[in-house]
Amino acid sequence: MVNYGCPKNLVDGEGMAARLLDAGLAPAGPDDADYLIVNTCGFIGPAEEESTDALAEVAGTKREGQRLIAAGCLSERRGTALAGAVPGIDGVLGTRRWAEIGDLIDSFATIPRPARLGVAPALADPAPRLIGGPSAYVKIADGCNKNCSFCTIPSFKGRQISRPVGDLLDELEALAAGGVREAVLVAQELGSYGLDLPGAGAGLVDLLGSIQDSPGPDWIRLMYLYPSMLTDELLDAIAGLPRLCNYIDVPVQHSSAGVLRAMRRPAGAAGIAGRIRDARRRHPDFAFRTTIIVGFPGETEADFADLCRFVEEAAFDHLGAFTYSPEDGTPAVTLPDQIDPALQDERYAQLMEIQQRIARRRREVRVDTEIDVLVEETLPGPTLDGYQAAGRSRGEAPEIDGRVLLDLPLAAGQIVRARVTAAQPYDLFAAVTGSPDGPLALAAAAKPEEPAKPAEPDL
Repeated sequence: MVNYGCPKNLVDGEGMAARLLDAGLAPAGPDDADYLIVNTCGFIGPAEEESTDALAEVAGTKREGQRLIAAGCLSERRGTALAGAVPGIDGVLGTRRWAEIGDLIDSFATIPRPARLGVAPALADPAPRLIGGPSAYVKIADGCNKNCSFCTIPSFKGRQISRPVGDLLDELEALAAGGVREAVLVAQELGSYGLDLPGAGAGLVDLLGSIQDSPGPDWIRLMYLYPSMLTDELLDAIAGLPRLCNYIDVPVQHSSAGVLRAMRRPAGAAGIAGRIRDARRRHPDFAFRTTIIVGFPGETEADFADLCRFVEEAAFDHLGAFTYSPEDGTPAVTLPDQIDPALQDERYAQLMEIQQRIARRRREVRVDTEIDVLVEETLPGPTLDGYQAAGRSRGEAPEIDGRVLLDLPLAAGQIVRARVTAAQPYDLFAAVTGSPDGPLALAAAAKPEEPAKPAEPDL
């Protein structure tokens, strides 16, 4: 199995893998496997192209008797037409029917090219899952009720379905029992969690309180929050609940009121910068991530200048930017004044140059402070500067943000205390000072003598 796309897709892939193991199948390499599963992404054009290329590559190299299954968002978006576009696909599994992977495989005995697409009877429970590493994503809802003009997700994910609080607490407890130290809560839009559940007390803030009081991983992180849902109540909860990381991902997409109207997004970007300042007053190391789209149809030079000023003011710790991608079936593709790709790229480069300066500044203020670090891996050998393990603090999310390099060969899964000795725009460098949760476990024999800690390590 190969997974593409966002963490929510990875959760589905982990669920599929666990179900196949329970059914008696075993993991195998691509040459020996009976079933080859590509869990695709279909969010934007480049992601669709990447997934299609992967399917074509596997289809072109599979041996006789192997079955290729196209799963995930692109399968749901394009349906059985995907099998026609990529000869060699033997089965199609939609993103809302991933839990039926075993049934689809069984149906090969009687159906030449089976498909499971469309709405499932209920949101599948992703537990148990096949998880590797000390962090795990937990999908608390699926689907989206928003109508952003550039986004394809509602067309193939459908309306939001939230998972019951009890199911989520059971999953978190099981993850912790399996060694997971950090749970990253994900959905298309976290802030709307629970609005579709019956009864009171099922909103996001209520869920976070229940998680704090229940067994589960040591760290809880929030990803993908619609800007209008960044309320004082939520910020107070994040700052006040010890297990919650002081970190939140708020994809604002733009700051210009005109562009936001065209995007069908809330036009309160200026207020977001104020809320970020409020949050950092609550807790100085509160970290914020956002996503920006540049080159949206109709974006003027004045709109882009407004965006650059906003990014400077908000001083996001982490920022991901994308050039606008016209997607068939979305309202934005019909808008006038589409931006030339060369100008899109120019604006993207300018914005990322601004963000790199901000990122460096946000990292440098952490030098000489102490942080907790979740160790993710022991490095194969010490770097030139003596760093022997890598992990993340509460201020970095897995896979998309920077790392913390440590001076001891620590075993993955530990949470250690460390003093930051140096910073680069995306990474921190630190000396281990102890452990908040028991004796340190070294992956190698001993601490190296006098590891170098220059102000600007060059890896």
